[in-house]
Amino acid sequence: MVSSNEASEEKNRPSPDVELEVDVLAASGLTAAEPVAGDPSQRSITVIVADAALRAYVCRCIERSCDVDAALAEYEDGVAALHAVRQWGTHLVICEADLPRLGGLQLIEALRRDPELASVPVLLLAVRSLPYTERRRVQQIDHVALVDQPLSAQRLCKLVRRYLDG
Repeated sequence: MVSSNEASEEKNRPSPDVELEVDVLAASGLTAAEPVAGDPSQRSITVIVADAALRAYVCRCIERSCDVDAALAEYEDGVAALHAVRQWGTHLVICEADLPRLGGLQLIEALRRDPELASVPVLLLAVRSLPYTERRRVQQIDHVALVDQPLSAQRLCKLVRRYLDG
């Protein structure tokens, strides 16, 4: 019998062909969201949340409550988001631990292996049931903050400002 933790880990484990999927996505011209045209020096935040309601809540909090001048790019899929961040860059990533095709931890590991993205801060939204071993792993990664759900706008804004303002 497979435990719920093992099932969750299996679901988030990237397929061996994740890099190939990213290349196929790029070759097909399919992208989830292109950054807003404008000042290239404007800060950007990439929000990667599978659930549309939670993604809308996170973006609404940032836009209305965080008092930061940053463009938002939204994704529901880890592979599409990784492709976009590699192509356009970002100043901050906010993602769930549990994402389709490429989980949050795998996304963070991919960012850390990329010299241009290794220092991009990440806020990892996690349910309280995230296994202890995964929590410990996250706590040992530089520039990553673990944010338990349910998510408060106040805590989210405090972390967004801290990481964007350095």
